[in-house]
Amino acid sequence: MIKIPGDLNVVTGLAPTAGGSAATGDYISLKNAHRVWIVFSVKQGEATVPVLSVMKATAVAETGATAMTEAARIFSTLDCATSDVLVERTAAASYSLDAALKDKLVVFEIDPAAIGAYDCIAAKVAASNAANITSALYVVESRYGTKTQPSMIVD
Repeated sequence: MIKIPGDLNVVTGLAPTAGGSAATGDYISLKNAHRVWIVFSVKQGEATVPVLSVMKATAVAETGATAMTEAARIFSTLDCATSDVLVERTAAASYSLDAALKDKLVVFEIDPAAIGAYDCIAAKVAASNAANITSALYVVESRYGTKTQPSMIVD
């Protein structure tokens, strides 16, 4: 049986943010992570297409921060009002939403071993339009499955 907390840790990545300018969420450390899912929630109120991606760094203080170029598995639901089914998309380092004015959910699956010497990540949304509201949560699968997880927001 999978448990929160224990097997999974949930961390706020990006508070709800208007898309008038680019935003990068909080960095988390992957030192105790087996796998991470970045769950973006987008309320698209204007047709300018939001682009979602992931930043990587060598410390949660954004040391050596750069865009993640490694392809991640991506899943999305492009109309949460009519479906809760996540559809697997083409693996990539970023994902561009469509222009439909819908509530959307996009999930990036990150394997910490795939990003080389970097051990911290953050959610990122490119500038689109102030009517597009985006937030993100990190769901972290622990390597060790203990009831009390070490903090993900410190190195």
